[in-house]
Amino acid sequence: MAIVEKQRDDTIELYLKYTFMYYNTQWASTRQGRYITATLFPNINLCDRCGITEHRWEKYKQLREQLVTIETKLANEFFSPEQMATFRRQILYWVFDKPNTLQTQVIEAIRNLEVSLLTGLQPHPQQFRDIVNIMRNSPNYFSDWANSDTAKLFAPELFINKKSSAGYWF
Repeated sequence: MAIVEKQRDDTIELYLKYTFMYYNTQWASTRQGRYITATLFPNINLCDRCGITEHRWEKYKQLREQLVTIETKLANEFFSPEQMATFRRQILYWVFDKPNTLQTQVIEAIRNLEVSLLTGLQPHPQQFRDIVNIMRNSPNYFSDWANSDTAKLFAPELFINKKSSAGYWF
């Protein structure tokens, strides 16, 4: 039975890999496409990153549910839902060739944080702030983040005390 499961898992992984290679919006808009592309890990290789070698498809489905919750929280608190959606689309084009860009490095950093959270490790809060600072300092590369409500959380209005204001303090 374990051999059949392994063959199934390998077939699913190959199918998804070649589906992304010939990625089209029609497939992505299907129920199955939306299920697979809902996270930054659109393949069962998530299990490999988590050290899982058996029953990978079953474990992937369990991890995926946790990952959706983790990504929603990270998007709302740090990376913006809009930017995360852009990252998910970019990953689909990484099938055989992952570009060496700032966006790729940020996506990989976020994915590493997610794996840490999935495996029970608590990343240091500075890691989240570092990623946010990269996006803040590179609005041309992360325009979805720069134009989001989440970005406004990291750029509050500056209060300036005027000398003419009542209660002015030196």
